[in-house]
Amino acid sequence: EVRRAEIDFSRLMVATFSKKALEYFRDRHPEIRRVGHVRAGKSREEVLAFRDELKLFGVNVPVSRRQTSVADISFLHENGLWVALWFVQTEQIAAEYRDSGADAFVTDHVTRIRKVLDGEGLGHAP
Repeated sequence: EVRRAEIDFSRLMVATFSKKALEYFRDRHPEIRRVGHVRAGKSREEVLAFRDELKLFGVNVPVSRRQTSVADISFLHENGLWVALWFVQTEQIAAEYRDSGADAFVTDHVTRIRKVLDGEGLGHAP
């Protein structure tokens, strides 16, 4: 379907916890961007090893319990990774990470979180 629609594979992204799936796409479709989910408790060095092994474009890092710091996000960027934050489920977490430099926020509450990221809500004037 993607080929029929003439969408270049470099515009696609696969994001998953599955190492097997990431290996499959690395080996069979290297032009598709691979984003690996990082479990809480992984060191920066472990994340870079994960990046190198699977030739990752980026990572999804957890923030629901503030496991990932703004310094961690900067470090990952400095080391060539696109960084998404998951799960940003509350306005409070969105506000805390709004200026973190993250490339994407993963959430089930797009409308609420987008308002915070746009500077609305949580004491911000529209």
